Amino acid sequence: MTSASTDFRSRRASLRLTAVEAVALIIPTRKFSTDQIAATAPEGDGHCVLVLPALIRGDLYTAHVRRFLTSIGYSVHGWNLA
Repeated sequence: MTSASTDFRSRRASLRLTAVEAVALIIPTRKFSTDQIAATAPEGDGHCVLVLPALIRGDLYTAHVRRFLTSIGYSVHGWNLA
Protein backbone atom coordinates (compact mmCIF):
# COMPACT_ATOMS: atom_id res chain seq x y z
CA MET A 1 0.00 0.00 0.00
CA THR A 2 1.50 3.27 -1.07
CA SER A 3 0.44 6.62 0.21
CA ALA A 4 0.80 9.79 -1.75
CA SER A 5 2.45 12.30 0.49
CA THR A 6 1.68 15.93 -0.18
CA ASP A 7 3.67 18.68 1.45
CA PHE A 8 1.30 21.22 3.01
CA ARG A 9 3.84 23.31 4.90
CA SER A 10 2.84 26.93 5.22
CA ARG A 11 5.16 29.63 4.06
CA ARG A 12 5.93 32.71 6.10
CA ALA A 13 4.66 36.01 4.66
CA SER A 14 7.30 38.34 3.31
CA LEU A 15 8.56 41.13 5.53
CA ARG A 16 7.11 43.68 3.10
CA LEU A 17 3.59 42.25 3.35
CA THR A 18 3.84 42.06 7.12
CA ALA A 19 4.93 45.72 7.27
CA VAL A 20 2.06 46.80 5.01
CA GLU A 21 -0.46 45.07 7.30
CA ALA A 22 1.07 46.71 10.38
CA VAL A 23 0.92 50.16 8.79
CA ALA A 24 -2.72 49.59 7.74
CA LEU A 25 -3.66 49.10 11.39
CA ILE A 26 -2.36 52.50 12.50
CA ILE A 27 -2.99 54.77 9.49
CA PRO A 28 -6.55 56.07 9.18
CA THR A 29 -8.51 55.05 6.12
CA ARG A 30 -8.70 57.36 3.14
CA LYS A 31 -11.69 59.67 3.28
CA PHE A 32 -13.63 60.30 0.09
CA SER A 33 -16.91 61.92 -0.85
CA THR A 34 -19.77 59.51 -1.41
CA ASP A 35 -22.10 62.12 -2.89
CA GLN A 36 -21.55 61.00 -6.48
CA ILE A 37 -21.82 57.33 -5.58
CA ALA A 38 -25.00 57.94 -3.57
CA ALA A 39 -26.53 59.84 -6.49
CA THR A 40 -26.18 56.83 -8.79
CA ALA A 41 -26.75 54.04 -6.24
CA PRO A 42 -30.13 52.32 -6.20
CA GLU A 43 -32.35 53.44 -3.35
CA GLY A 44 -32.51 51.14 -0.34
CA ASP A 45 -35.79 49.62 0.76
CA GLY A 46 -35.33 49.95 4.51
CA HIS A 47 -33.87 46.49 5.13
CA CYS A 48 -31.60 46.17 8.16
CA VAL A 49 -27.88 46.03 7.43
CA LEU A 50 -25.28 45.00 10.01
CA VAL A 51 -21.87 46.42 9.15
CA LEU A 52 -19.00 44.42 10.64
CA PRO A 53 -15.57 46.05 10.99
CA ALA A 54 -12.32 44.48 9.93
CA LEU A 55 -10.25 42.51 12.41
CA ILE A 56 -9.10 44.57 15.42
CA ARG A 57 -11.22 47.56 14.34
CA GLY A 58 -14.35 49.10 15.81
CA ASP A 59 -17.45 50.92 14.64
CA LEU A 60 -15.51 54.12 13.99
CA TYR A 61 -13.78 52.27 11.14
CA THR A 62 -17.12 51.62 9.38
CA ALA A 63 -18.70 55.04 10.01
CA HIS A 64 -18.42 56.17 6.36
CA VAL A 65 -19.98 52.98 5.02
CA ARG A 66 -22.80 53.14 7.54
CA ARG A 67 -23.44 56.81 6.76
CA PHE A 68 -23.56 56.02 3.02
CA LEU A 69 -25.97 53.11 3.49
CA THR A 70 -28.19 55.27 5.69
CA SER A 71 -28.21 58.04 3.07
CA ILE A 72 -29.54 55.69 0.39
CA GLY A 73 -32.31 54.32 2.58
CA TYR A 74 -31.13 51.32 4.59
CA SER A 75 -31.59 50.80 8.31
CA VAL A 76 -27.95 50.45 9.34
CA HIS A 77 -26.56 49.05 12.59
CA GLY A 78 -22.98 48.95 13.78
CA TRP A 79 -21.22 46.11 15.58
CA ASN A 80 -21.25 47.91 18.98
CA LEU A 81 -18.82 45.45 20.54
CA ALA A 82 -15.40 46.98 20.10
